Amino acid sequence: MRDWETAIKNSPLKVTELTYIGPSRNTEGKMQRIEYFTKAMLLLASHEARRVGYNRQLNDEYIAELEDINYPVTFSMMHEHIAGQLVDPHVRCLVRVSNEDSPLQVDCSMAFFENLPTKLVGLRD
Repeated sequence: MRDWETAIKNSPLKVTELTYIGPSRNTEGKMQRIEYFTKAMLLLASHEARRVGYNRQLNDEYIAELEDINYPVTFSMMHEHIAGQLVDPHVRCLVRVSNEDSPLQVDCSMAFFENLPTKLVGLRD
């Protein structure tokens, strides 16, 4: 079992308020399933990004400063380039770490992304 598989499997589900932070629209009563990273998974994704050479990587020191809670993925897209060269598809994620800061960007493998835990959350106006 890979490190990230173990981290996902052992991920605590003590989710603090995971609220969708996105465009304002009338969505009263609607729910959405979102992926999220734990602090440990952010670190593993960042290590994978450095090992593979993905364009979007995170700083280990910055991750160490984060609280040990779950961080929602607010946007994701398939990406197929490393430094302008065509490579196998992977996923670029925007991860919300606070309401004040811009989301973090991290690239991870398709397998890593597909195994992220999810939570059903209510959308807010």
